[in-house]
Amino acid sequence: MDPELADEATQALRWILRLRLASAEWSLVEQVMDRLDRAIAANDEDAVRDAIFDLDQLSRRVKEKLGRESDTAPAMPKHRDRVSDLEHRMAVPLDTDKPAPDSERSTDRPR
Repeated sequence: MDPELADEATQALRWILRLRLASAEWSLVEQVMDRLDRAIAANDEDAVRDAIFDLDQLSRRVKEKLGRESDTAPAMPKHRDRVSDLEHRMAVPLDTDKPAPDSERSTDRPR
């Protein structure tokens, strides 16, 4: 995945975790995270962009209603764990074509 796109998705997820949402909104966030999960698995960058857009829209909607809803709650541990998992899955994979440094290479001969 493009590192800039992964960073943008990570920032959107982290921003959502800062918000206080109604339970119905947290359900929407979970649905978007499910879609993001599938997009990452399929390496579908367009679907990742769509998920980022939806997270941004949720965030804007919450800002517009700020102070008008009393039944909001912060992110639960399951949301934080899910964001952490998604962040790790979006991380740029290590370049396996590069040889390991001398200190990490295994050799049959003693040094």
